Amino acid sequence: LFIGIFSCITLNGQGHKNITLLDRWFSDTIATNTSLVRFSGCWGFTYKGIEYAIIGSTEGTHFFELSKTNTLKPAGFIEGRFNSSLVVHREFKTYRNYAYSVCDEGNSSLQIIDLNYLPDSVVKVADIQDERFGKTHNIFIDTTNALLYACLVTPIVSDIPLSIIPLRVFSLADPTNPVLLWQGPDDIPVVHDCYVRNNIAFLNCGEYGIRIYDFTNTSTPDYLNNLTFYQDQGYNHQGWLSPNGKT
Repeated sequence: LFIGIFSCITLNGQGHKNITLLDRWFSDTIATNTSLVRFSGCWGFTYKGIEYAIIGSTEGTHFFELSKTNTLKPAGFIEGRFNSSLVVHREFKTYRNYAYSVCDEGNSSLQIIDLNYLPDSVVKVADIQDERFGKTHNIFIDTTNALLYACLVTPIVSDIPLSIIPLRVFSLADPTNPVLLWQGPDDIPVVHDCYVRNNIAFLNCGEYGIRIYDFTNTSTPDYLNNLTFYQDQGYNHQGWLSPNGKT
């Protein structure tokens, strides 16, 4: 005999201060993954004086205009090279008139999307899957120096995944044709995320803590410091430098 006892628990949502919900977009027609999750990753940007948002889904990359009435207006969609209920991670950044989209599952790529046609549409201008790109967990773009930092890259050549690389740095001198300048570090397997300002890169290295490099000389960056152990370290997942640069 098996007896199950279930207790009803009331959960309260997180509180908020000085935040006002302007609009909400949702679609129940998009495929869910095994965790019943449809969406992943988001990024906001301004182009030609208009605010936009990007969100990822199991199916691809969705663009929205934030209208003058503070409502979200669909502005375009690019299907992911890997379009599947297995998708969990999509990430995005923008540089000049381009959006860069990556995915960390399946037969993925770096997709480069032209924003010139907003607010009416967006156009995919490159879909890079080769010795440079394949599955990629996250990206950061140093817009001042035209450098793209790609975290946890698994290049895919002729449908064959190669070895995973913790971090790769690309030149965006030609925004639709990234050129590899550096990869590493060679002594750790993980750079989960990164943030860069004034050529100083703060690398979030999972169980290996946080590292700091100076990428003034991009092909041979200078290792500056690391923090390999601290109280309640856990998994160093992501970080962002404060505006004054002190935290």
